[in-house]
Amino acid sequence: MYATLASRDVDCCLIPDSPFYLEGEGGLLEFIERRLKENGHMVIVIAEGGGQDLMSRSMESNTLKDASGNKLLKDVGFGLSQSIKDHFKKNHMVMNLKYIDPTYMIRAVPSNASDNV
Repeated sequence: MYATLASRDVDCCLIPDSPFYLEGEGGLLEFIERRLKENGHMVIVIAEGGGQDLMSRSMESNTLKDASGNKLLKDVGFGLSQSIKDHFKKNHMVMNLKYIDPTYMIRAVPSNASDNV
């Protein structure tokens, strides 16, 4: 969260400590529409664990753990990007969404001076 605040490029940071909803007044989709109309672009960052409650109940159980004993988290980013695309298509609005999962990029490079941001 602090890195997104420091970068000043992020319009919306979704974190597990602050639940959010997609549909309706005050929902994420409404915010995205408003921001795109104002700026023509938007950057959303989803922190690890953010939006887990939005994922389908039929997906893997929350009791599954990895080899280290940590709870396995669902891929919220991909699901959220599909929901956003579906919403804009349903409302006949043109948008171009780029979904970037930096998981391996972040963990596969040595740290450098810009990591302190």
